[in-house]
Formats: sequence, structure tokens, C-alpha cells
Amino acid sequence: MKTDFLQIEPQGIFGYLLSDFLNSVPQFLLVILAIVLVTGEAIYLNQVLNRHEVLYKNTRLPALIYIILMSFNNDVISFHIILLVNLCLIILCDKFFSLFKNENASKIIFDSGMLIALVSMFYLPFISLLLFLVIVLIIIRPFRFREWLVAFIGFLLPYFFLGVYYFLKDTLQKNVSLVLHESVFGIPETFRVSLQREAAYFLFVIYLMFMIFVSLVRLRANFFKNTVKTRSTQQVMIFISMLIAAEGFFLSHASLFFYLQLAIPFSVFIAYLYATSKKRVWLYEVSLWFFLILIVQSYF
Repeated sequence: MKTDFLQIEPQGIFGYLLSDFLNSVPQFLLVILAIVLVTGEAIYLNQVLNRHEVLYKNTRLPALIYIILMSFNNDVISFHIILLVNLCLIILCDKFFSLFKNENASKIIFDSGMLIALVSMFYLPFISLLLFLVIVLIIIRPFRFREWLVAFIGFLLPYFFLGVYYFLKDTLQKNVSLVLHESVFGIPETFRVSLQREAAYFLFVIYLMFMIFVSLVRLRANFFKNTVKTRSTQQVMIFISMLIAAEGFFLSHASLFFYLQLAIPFSVFIAYLYATSKKRVWLYEVSLWFFLILIVQSYF
């Protein structure tokens, strides 16, 4: 049995090439690859958060929460494009957090812009992360026109070289027309989730939103108790969750899988809630077990 590549039409200039390759791979290999990727991303995300002091103390909770959120249903236990998107998103967060009080930030900003462009060639909605880069520069860096220019040059450079290549092959106009006529952005269609599964998703999403709300309340209460760097990185995570959530309303083919990108900021918020729990610890333990019960029942 072959995967349908996340039930999302391939998007981007090279999206169809990647889709065709992955659809030729046996399903069991894709499942193994997905497990390896999710595990590796969880470990990497945890290292990034601890190294850049995103939480007020070092903890392994973000890795645990990330794995839970990335495996909330058996439909997502397979290889899909969002796994690669999340890996690149964690890499970008690592680079963005490194910009804090960095006097040699131009190289990091250039690399970030180029990475966004390269990923958007395979998954076009990733292009919205250019706006995220601008937000990060506003939050973490003092305004420097040179750095903003470097970011846009880094983003445009891969498309420039690709355009030159297509121009020399006399296919530039054809490829530009294909991209412009791709129905990526527009009024979103209904999520492709069967009616039989909606109840399981609904309970999980409602409880998840409740946990995020409580986490953000706790984060706000302790916000000014943190260091300047911790506050800045936490603001970045809040803005990225808002950007991803808003982006889904402007995609013509939004899928439930698209919102797996939110597993990165959500794992930070929920981990912060559990890490700062000092009273009635048993209540938080029960809430985590209830979380797991909801996930288990969604597999049936």
C-alpha cells in the first residue's frame, strides 16, 4: 500500500518530484522513516529550547509533549511533508534564537532566508515564514536596514538562480505560469476528515485548546519574571503559533495535517505549564494521563 503523501496536493516547483518519489516507497519504510524523524525532531527541539533558555529551566518535557502531539492519531503515523517542514522549522528557530545579541548575525539571517526559499520550492505555504523572519528581526534585533536587506537577498537568491536556469532552457514563462495558477491560497475547503472520526478529533482538539489556554495564562503570569532572552524567545513561539493558525485560513486545500506544525510551539507552552507546576502536582499528572487516554481512544 502506498502513501498518498499526506492527502495534500503537492505544492511548490519541486513538490511533484518529491511526491512521486515518496509514493514509490513501500508504506512500512515510510512509517519507520516517520518514527525516526519524529524522534529526532523531538530530541533536537528539546536541545534547542534548553540551549537558548526558552523555558526557565532545562527539562525534557518538550520532547515528550512533541512526540505525543505528533502521534495523536494513527492517520499521522506515516511519512508526510509536514515532518520535513517541522524539521526545517526547528532549524529556523535554532537560527533565530541565535540572533539574540549576536554581532555577526548577517550570515544567520542570510541562511534563514535561503532555507525558507528552498523549502518553499517543495512546499509553497512555507513561504509565509518570510513574514515570520521579519517578525523575529523586530522582536530580537534592533532595526538595521542591512540585515533586512540580507534576509530578502537570501530568500530571493535560490529563485533567481532557478529563474536563470529556466530562462536558459526557454521554459521560464511556462514554469512561472504553473506556479501562478496553482490554487494554493484561497477560500479553504472542508477538512478531509471522515464523519466517523470527527468525534475523536473534536475531543482531542477541545482538550488541547484548553491546555494551551491554561499554559498561556501561566506564561503571562510569569512573563516578567524571566530573563530578557527568555521573554524574547517565548514571544517568538507565540507569534509563530499565531502565524501558522492564521495561514490555515488562507489555504485553499487546508488539511488537518497542516496544523501539525503547531506541535512545535504547543509543546513549548504545555511543557512550560508542567515545568512550573509546584502545587497540586497530582492534578497535572492526571491531566497528562487524560491527554494520553484521548489519544489512545482516537486509535480505535
